[in-house]
Amino acid sequence: MPTFKRLERTVNLIARHPFYPGKPEAVHDCLDDLEERYRDGSLTHEQKSILVSLLTAEDDNAIEPTESDRPTRSRHSS
Repeated sequence: MPTFKRLERTVNLIARHPFYPGKPEAVHDCLDDLEERYRDGSLTHEQKSILVSLLTAEDDNAIEPTESDRPTRSRHSS
């Protein structure tokens, strides 16, 4: 599989993954890696833009959920 397609697949996995405590750092690290790959010529500007868009389009999942976003547990009386 070509390198860009592998990167695209990995970025999608990170972007679509539900929130977990380390996700913001993983997204940040991924953005740093994409910038580094662009600077060293491994990615074109267009490829980098596509991958960054994928990460930022799913950015809502990178933000810690608020109390209202968390599922509530209903209590059943016995």
